[in-house]
Amino acid sequence: MALETFIHNVKQDVSTQNPQTKANHNLSKHKREALRFLPNYPDIIIKPADKGSAVVVMDKEHYISEAKRQLGDTTYYKRLHKDPTSYHQRLVKEKLTEILNLKETSEDNLEYLTVTIPEQADSISSPKYTNLPTLDARLRKWSPN
Repeated sequence: MALETFIHNVKQDVSTQNPQTKANHNLSKHKREALRFLPNYPDIIIKPADKGSAVVVMDKEHYISEAKRQLGDTTYYKRLHKDPTSYHQRLVKEKLTEILNLKETSEDNLEYLTVTIPEQADSISSPKYTNLPTLDARLRKWSPN
């Protein structure tokens, strides 16, 4: 009975909404227009902030130099000469199959967790880097028990 009441109330709320109601903007018309044109500037980068729901607008040259500085720190990153994606896919698939054979997951879960077409960066314009410690080291240590 509670579910039927909930469904009835939601339907009633939805039916009383007026889709023609205009949203109140928290920016002036001038600022909204400026935001619309920002992506057209080739010398800036627009990214979501690391924390919160803010948006960061950065000078493109500064953004690139900061990325190179961070990726050049060999304490945390090492340059890869080959894309390790297929190797990691194989390791993950082996571990998932092992878990399936132990009857600790289902075929559906195995299929859901298996990536068949990975998103890959353009290998010419985007050199591959990995954050240390590497995924394969963690997978070798992993045990289903």
